[in-house]
Amino acid sequence: MVQTIGYSGRCTPVDTGGAPDTGDYIVGYLLQEQVRQFSEADKTRAMDSPKALLDRYVLNAVRVASVELIEDGSYFAEIPGVPGVWADGNSESAVCRELDAALRAWLDLKIKHEDHDIPVIAGIDLNVL
Repeated sequence: MVQTIGYSGRCTPVDTGGAPDTGDYIVGYLLQEQVRQFSEADKTRAMDSPKALLDRYVLNAVRVASVELIEDGSYFAEIPGVPGVWADGNSESAVCRELDAALRAWLDLKIKHEDHDIPVIAGIDLNVL
């Protein structure tokens, strides 16, 4: 039996000084870089694109994830209100990266199968995609 021995915290973006290959959890980094390259008019259109909407959804969902330290030294994370999306890893940053990937895969299936039961997070409703 796995027993939780402590509450570790939440998944949060880490400022890596612009280095995307550091292994730190950097959800939103690529979107931020992409948006910086656009003019002001293009920024509005970029933020309304399906990819940008999905990225904002994932960023907000993972930010509210609960992360727990398990007695064997591993980490477990899940997003409240998003059934079946969870991850484990050997560090907080690893479990957050895995949770990000699990959520994106789950959303991909939900959208492809036109399931309209995706939870609204931070006012973002992906059920319209």
